[in-house]
Amino acid sequence: MGNTLFFVLHGEAELGDAGADSFTADMVEASHDTTKLQRALVAGGVGEATAALCLALFRSPAGLFLRNKGLFYSYYGVLSAVVVFGVAEVWAGL
Repeated sequence: MGNTLFFVLHGEAELGDAGADSFTADMVEASHDTTKLQRALVAGGVGEATAALCLALFRSPAGLFLRNKGLFYSYYGVLSAVVVFGVAEVWAGL
């Protein structure tokens, strides 16, 4: 039932290698089509921002980051920059 719905929505008869090739092809094709480009920007930006927020909130820095205050603050600075970049990417895709 679920695969039938997938095939109807996407028009593909095979999944192949779990869609990795089609995903890569869709990313390349997105540069030529504005609708696909918007979807790629929003999806990528949400993924980036979510991953950076999860790292910042739930993973504390370890190793060398704890030996030096500059590295400790740069860890959170880089994650904050990635969040801001992800939000900007989503905004550009809207």
